[in-house]
Amino acid sequence: MAKAVVEIDASTAGFDAAVSGLGRKMKAAGSSMSSALSSSLLGGIGFGAVVAGIRSFGNEMDDMADAASRFNTIPETFQRVAEAAKVLGGTDIDTVGRALERLRRQLEEDPSDKLSQALSNLGINGADFAKLDMDQQLLALADAYTKAADDGVALSSLNALLGKSFGELLPLLQQGSPALKEYMDAVKVIS
Repeated sequence: MAKAVVEIDASTAGFDAAVSGLGRKMKAAGSSMSSALSSSLLGGIGFGAVVAGIRSFGNEMDDMADAASRFNTIPETFQRVAEAAKVLGGTDIDTVGRALERLRRQLEEDPSDKLSQALSNLGINGADFAKLDMDQQLLALADAYTKAADDGVALSSLNALLGKSFGELLPLLQQGSPALKEYMDAVKVIS
């Protein structure tokens, strides 16, 4: 059997230099990571704990995205409303989200005369309200409540709209839309 031998006269100096440079950069990066881990608290915890923390954070972000989707909003809005609910209203995002989502569904599917009257008392258009995102719905209710001429009618109307969540959401709505908006705008979201 015959053998063919091909000789290529080419310089590999450029390639060799690039590979050598890449090797030096990788070694330097490895040394930097090693010294950073060993000189910080993370060094004592270990690399496995760092990886577990990253995984846990990723799982939390997935959970938040799922919850935001359940309430027909985006994760950033979900985080802002959650923080405002907790800090300004002393309640939680599930209470706010369930109440607003239930109201939105009722308005879209079959608004009762009771709901229509309650919205009218507050100066809110039901069809427009149902299209708003969660944060905007909250602001609209807070604004309507604080601008209502008759506090008794406003409270009764909010109770008709929010049902059993009314009592838990009232402290949040009493903040007024300017304070809620300012707070929600200041919340640092994780994306």
